[in-house]
Amino acid sequence: MSSIKIQIRLKLTTSGVPLSKLASITENTQEFLIEVGKQVKLDLKPEKWLAHNFKNSDLTFVPEYSQDIAEKNARDYNRVMKMIMNEKILANPKILYRRKSAMIKYNQIGSVLNKNEAIEFGIYNNGGSEPQVVYRLSKQDFLIREHELNKLDEIKYSENAMVTDTFEYIGEIRGAIHAWFIETDQENPYIKVRNFQDNELINCYYSKNMYEKIQSLTDYEGREVLINGFITANQKSRKIVKIDVKAVDLVEQYHEGDLEKFLGCAPDLKGGLSTEEYIRIGRNE
Repeated sequence: MSSIKIQIRLKLTTSGVPLSKLASITENTQEFLIEVGKQVKLDLKPEKWLAHNFKNSDLTFVPEYSQDIAEKNARDYNRVMKMIMNEKILANPKILYRRKSAMIKYNQIGSVLNKNEAIEFGIYNNGGSEPQVVYRLSKQDFLIREHELNKLDEIKYSENAMVTDTFEYIGEIRGAIHAWFIETDQENPYIKVRNFQDNELINCYYSKNMYEKIQSLTDYEGREVLINGFITANQKSRKIVKIDVKAVDLVEQYHEGDLEKFLGCAPDLKGGLSTEEYIRIGRNE
């Protein structure tokens, strides 16, 4: 079994904290933690969240869920929490829409912050004594996220609209690996490939059992690769949105003299005719 806990450190500009402000941060944090549980189908009870390890010097404490959680559920919980706290989510409207309710709860925590104040959230691995990664929510972060959430409402994304806006087909692209994201907040690891057809960067998601293959390709910087799989494209622009990779390999490079290697490979091709006679027959002369 596993546990869920998160370190919270308040970076405030005043020596004292109004109780109303501290209460607001605590209440909004609890609502966020419970909402993340809903995202991964965990029914977390408010009374089970207990705060530990108080440090007076910098207002640090560690809320921990006081009940064992299945290891897979704990991993999913931490993955979604990191996804929401990471600023990269703002660049992905589809994921932002899917996690919108938890995103609102998280952002609400920063609503009471003043300028130059921030809250740090440290995410623990199961059984870890120190946070694995720390995310920072400042007043500026709150305002940026608030703007993106409002913009999301204006665009009125819906699951149905996103489905009808795209179509899928099996195909392939040729390009060069631009970046490799091994540990990500996305559903799967992926590589960014520069498509040689239109020079666009495309996210190519691969399964974890393809790790060694992807790693071997990165040893050939700038080399052309062939990506094959399920392609999702935009209905209107016909641009590729993403690829779920099924196969990937290097494209063989052309070297001077390669064409000459074919000379003499089919000696009976002309059926005993001279080259001149063979060409005349082909031209119906």
